Amino acid sequence: MTSGGWPWGSSSPPRVSAGLIFNPLTNWIIINYSWQTTYLVCGIVIGILSIPTALFIVSAKPADKGLLPYGGEEAVAQQSQDEQGGLTATQAFRGTAFWLLAAIILLIAIANMGVLHHIVPYLTDIGFSSSTAAALMSLHMTMLIFGKVLVGGLADRLGLLKSYLLCMIGLMVSIALLYGSQLMWVAIAFYNVLFGFSIAVRTVLPPLMTTRVLGQKHFAVIYGFLNIFTTLGTAVGVPLSGFIYDWTKSYHMAFALYIVLCVIAAVARIAVMAKVKKVNGAVA
Repeated sequence: MTSGGWPWGSSSPPRVSAGLIFNPLTNWIIINYSWQTTYLVCGIVIGILSIPTALFIVSAKPADKGLLPYGGEEAVAQQSQDEQGGLTATQAFRGTAFWLLAAIILLIAIANMGVLHHIVPYLTDIGFSSSTAAALMSLHMTMLIFGKVLVGGLADRLGLLKSYLLCMIGLMVSIALLYGSQLMWVAIAFYNVLFGFSIAVRTVLPPLMTTRVLGQKHFAVIYGFLNIFTTLGTAVGVPLSGFIYDWTKSYHMAFALYIVLCVIAAVARIAVMAKVKKVNGAVA
């Protein structure tokens, strides 16, 4: 089992993406009714599914159901939290390694979300119907499910650095393939294989990298702050692609920029290795 807590390397169990169902469904509603009706339907569905779940099913703490936290049995037998290896939050925030990890997470989020949220309009711009573009997005979401499992397995077998660099190479190649996605087989290869596999680098590997580099002593606080950069990257990447499209009337410059950001993120991960020699008994 990896340090992420689950056999596949993620910090949470795998979930079937709602995008697998809702991308083609919302496209059908838009075509047959309107985008206003689509927003209303989606809001009603989310309310019906999420509110009762939050009120009657989800529990805030395992103790609410008379259970220990996941891994609690092992934790009882281990040393106390203060004796765990790693840096305190204050030490981490003052170090270069934390900010390199933050930069990695930020750049990957910008590239990932800058591409992902503009795929459907890009495909329709180059000649695909909205139904086909939505179906390709749905297929991509399917591959993402398997990608998370595969990336977790790679982290266990190859190590974090090799699996990270492999994902980054896949991400760069998949973005480059968008330039030739007028061909259906290229679009399918982009969605179903490379991009769906590679963007798991945004969700699966960062918590594992944080534990390896900064330790587990104050992991929850440290990774909570690092997650801010995921949100910030999303806030930057999504409108950035739109601004570049409005300026150049094409997404090509945006895709080139995201490939460059991926290269920088890959180099930053190597820099983390140079900065952090040994934390929590493991080499970064």
